[in-house]
Amino acid sequence: MLLREISDDQKGKIQEVIVKGIYKTKEDFLKKTFKHVFKAENFSEIKRAIEEATVRLNTLEIFKGSRPKFILDIYEGPGAQPDGYTLILNEKEKYFTGGTTAQIDRDNAYLKTYGKVPNVFGRGESLSAAFTLNPKYGFNREYGSKNLVFKKPIGADPNYMLNADLFHSNQEYTWSGYKELARGVVLGLSFPFMNGSHNIQWNGIWRDLRALSPATSFAVREESGHTLKSSIREYAGLGGNIEFLKHDMEFQISQKLPLETVIQLSLAGGLMKSLNPSRDISINDRFFTGGPTSLRGFNFQGVGPHMNGNALGADAYWLCGLHVYRPLPFNIGKSEIGRHFRTHFFVNAGNLVNIDMNKTAKENFQTLSESYRLSYGGGIVLMFGFAKLELNYVFPIRSMEGDRICPGLQFGVGIEFL
Repeated sequence: MLLREISDDQKGKIQEVIVKGIYKTKEDFLKKTFKHVFKAENFSEIKRAIEEATVRLNTLEIFKGSRPKFILDIYEGPGAQPDGYTLILNEKEKYFTGGTTAQIDRDNAYLKTYGKVPNVFGRGESLSAAFTLNPKYGFNREYGSKNLVFKKPIGADPNYMLNADLFHSNQEYTWSGYKELARGVVLGLSFPFMNGSHNIQWNGIWRDLRALSPATSFAVREESGHTLKSSIREYAGLGGNIEFLKHDMEFQISQKLPLETVIQLSLAGGLMKSLNPSRDISINDRFFTGGPTSLRGFNFQGVGPHMNGNALGADAYWLCGLHVYRPLPFNIGKSEIGRHFRTHFFVNAGNLVNIDMNKTAKENFQTLSESYRLSYGGGIVLMFGFAKLELNYVFPIRSMEGDRICPGLQFGVGIEFL
């Protein structure tokens, strides 16, 4: 008997759950997954409990099928009740997933090869490995990243998750003229919080920073060498020789208007402070901004202090963007292809500066507000899957000495845009 064939208000009690086709999944894990099924008093409650269990099993990738089919049978075992039923699930366990995919962030596009063993110990744990290469280095294996991640749900609930991540990364930061070899471990705990989820994370990273070329500025060269960073959510100072407090945030709100118009306001800002009076914040921890995904009209990481063409970063920034999106004109936007495109008009403003903790808050606020950058422009936006592509014509109308401006056409691709 299938669940969809039964009326929701009909009384029923699940007295037994049988899961067929399992070899590595443990019984205690399944009991926790289906515990709410046994508490249900009618078929409406039974269906909700089964849906909850299905979401958990799918999230933890226990079975191959995305929508497991449940079958009901009359329960005839010990203590059988008149409205007692047996719930039967017959599925094949998932043993491995993997592949190669493109990965995009605000900085670069990558080619990622990964493999994952779900339910590795039979209680929803997973073990995954990934190897990432950057096409701009010609897929040179010297530059890229490797990581090994272990995750374990708490109480068979994927909303409460422990994770441990071992990683090795070798990257070039051309805008600042240095390269960095990083090895480390990340330990984390995620759990529901308000209307979303919260993650507590500890990072332990051994970093080796080197000049990228003989042309690298002295301000960058003097930071070369090894550092050990131990931090919880960018509070660094739990051991190691790096000590600072860092916080940043982003906010975005959109509003639909008549004529299929959408107006969007985006805000972002950050502040950091060294906790060691005798040591400045390292260049590989500072804030950077500028480029087609943040402050348009400037080169990538091209805003703020520079020396000999190398971006030095800073310890405070703010960004603001006002955007207007509309469908393509002349009914082009109503076609199958055209509906993925939008016209885009924007105004961007922002700043990236070093602040002086010996000054008053009013003086530092004045520094942040006086030397702002400003740009405006318009273009075309293409949405494809999880990423976005922008082609804009940009007019940077306010910049500061040392900034790397990029007037005219500017192309950007990524997941997160200001």
